[in-house]
Amino acid sequence: YRQRQAMSARLALAEQPLERACAGLAEGFGRACETREHRLERLELRLHGLDPEAPLERGYAYALTEDGCFLRTIRDVRPGMALTVKLRDGEADARVTAVREQGDNHALS
Repeated sequence: YRQRQAMSARLALAEQPLERACAGLAEGFGRACETREHRLERLELRLHGLDPEAPLERGYAYALTEDGCFLRTIRDVRPGMALTVKLRDGEADARVTAVREQGDNHALS
């Protein structure tokens, strides 16, 4: 009986470092998951900010050429040109009647 008690005591003593190690692993894993979750949330926000549709939700619009390219400068626009204007809730086809550079009151040809 004493031998069994001694073995049980040694076994309990040997289990303590294992239990501490398991608790440490669980805690470390939890922190690692939490860190990655926060990083993923930050990346999702950045990705949403890069979405070309996001400004549409704030009331902006953008114009596309007939072949679907974004218009980035007034110098790419000519009178008579067909455009598609993309809005939050749909698209509108348009034809350019005049082109003016910023601060210019006269139409360019």
